[in-house]
Amino acid sequence: MIDHPYQSDSIAPFEIITGSLSGNYYVKLEEVGAATLPITMFIQGGETLEIEMPLGSFQMKYAVGDVWYGEEFLFGPETQYYLTEQIFDFTQDSEGVSGWPVELIDQAGGNLETTSVDPENW
Repeated sequence: MIDHPYQSDSIAPFEIITGSLSGNYYVKLEEVGAATLPITMFIQGGETLEIEMPLGSFQMKYAVGDVWYGEEFLFGPETQYYLTEQIFDFTQDSEGVSGWPVELIDQAGGNLETTSVDPENW
């Protein structure tokens, strides 16, 4: 399930890889400094999702849980909410389009800094 209101303007690759032991994910990408609708997607644990993003800078938030109750309740009261410190810049220059691969897998030495946040700040 992907809600991507800007799909016609999307050319930059974005790949999300999830771990099989850490539940399911609901990912929200919000354009930095813009009052646009977020791009949202549900990803089952252990799955990889590849989409194309519009050019721009985006911040990623994600929620994690086991049982999916839909976009209103996400994973119920057990939902864990996170905000990434990384801003994802999707750009194009004379050499081509730049995208991102992201691994949402707990790992020693990982380089994606995340912060746990309250549901109100997610």
